Amino acid sequence: MAVTKEVSGAQLAFVGDGPDLTKLRARADGAIVFAGQRDDVADWLAAADVVVFPSRWEGMSIGLLEAMARGRSVVATDVPGAAEALDATGDGLVPPEDPIALASAIAARLSDPARAADEGRAVRARIEQTFSLRLTRDRVAGLYEELLSSSTEPTPL
Repeated sequence: MAVTKEVSGAQLAFVGDGPDLTKLRARADGAIVFAGQRDDVADWLAAADVVVFPSRWEGMSIGLLEAMARGRSVVATDVPGAAEALDATGDGLVPPEDPIALASAIAARLSDPARAADEGRAVRARIEQTFSLRLTRDRVAGLYEELLSSSTEPTPL
């Protein structure tokens, strides 16, 4: 709601669900759409100006990587998977469980579409350079080759 107060006309969408959904719905105003679980997440990403990942803990979020691959400006909490994915591609990392910082980062991007577009291009380039399917496949294959070539017979217990 802090975002909609700062950015006139902003519309927020929550895609997915979770244990706090009922509480969030109760606190929401009319500018928030609760889309629920979706099979068309790619369409929601394509429609978004900014994609937000307010995780308390995360491995390597596929959703975050998908948003980056779509060239969307991303705001995420500074948890290990997000920090690794975004690296130094902007200041879209905010402290976990800091709703004021999260809202401020979202509003800053919605208020400055050129900035959001620049960040989207930067994260798309990061995906292409660091997390492309070819690179990921080659790294996983190399890891398997390394593990298989260095493995020894297991010792009996």
